[in-house]
Amino acid sequence: MSEVPADALVPPAADETAEAGFDVRLWEILAVAAASIGFAVAASFATGMAMGGTDPERAKALAKSETFALTVLGLATLGMFVSTYLIIVRRRRIGWRDIGFRPIRTRVAFMAFGLGLLAVPLMAVTGAAIQRIMGKPFSSPQLKFLAPDGFSWTIVVGMVLIGGLLAPLAEEIIFRGLIYRWLRRFWPVLPATFVSAAVFGVVHGLPPVIAAAFVVGLLLAVVYERTGSLWAPTIVHATQNCVAMAIMFASLP
Repeated sequence: MSEVPADALVPPAADETAEAGFDVRLWEILAVAAASIGFAVAASFATGMAMGGTDPERAKALAKSETFALTVLGLATLGMFVSTYLIIVRRRRIGWRDIGFRPIRTRVAFMAFGLGLLAVPLMAVTGAAIQRIMGKPFSSPQLKFLAPDGFSWTIVVGMVLIGGLLAPLAEEIIFRGLIYRWLRRFWPVLPATFVSAAVFGVVHGLPPVIAAAFVVGLLLAVVYERTGSLWAPTIVHATQNCVAMAIMFASLP
């Protein structure tokens, strides 16, 4: 991370998060989200067909393989980058810096790393509480997708690279760089933080994961608001994902 003057790290003023140059419209953000989801669905279908052909039983079995998991996650992540680039960056001529990728000090990067470590138990406790309320035993609801064939170095390296590093970067672009910043053009910090975190949680699907992602989404929005750079929440997000996955993989036989 490159060094910048200290005053560049002063928390943005009330309306500064939506600074001039960021005039992305709601329909454009919805288009990015729809394109990303559509790309992920198409990638899942195409990968399943490529691996299993027209045999539904074979396709169903292969859909639980590590090759399928890595391919779909990789293509879904690529779809988020491509959708943002085509709809926002290229079409609107809005640079990545305008989206939020401003440099941060090394000290801030280390603080973000520390917050990412703290987010791991925070997410685990939240997910466990929801499972307890639902009357279910504590387990990792994402483990079947992350490691469908059990432990292997292929799935560890692949998931850490894609799910631990690239996916958090893509998600921060959409959820904090686009959605949160659009909300801050019209709302104060608190409602914008809660709504963006709620959206972030809902897209994670399963109730324990939704609740845990919502709590982490609150933290990520606050970190972005305080630093004014997407690099900070990306470091928090990537650290949390990598450490959580490392713990899950370590628990596999």
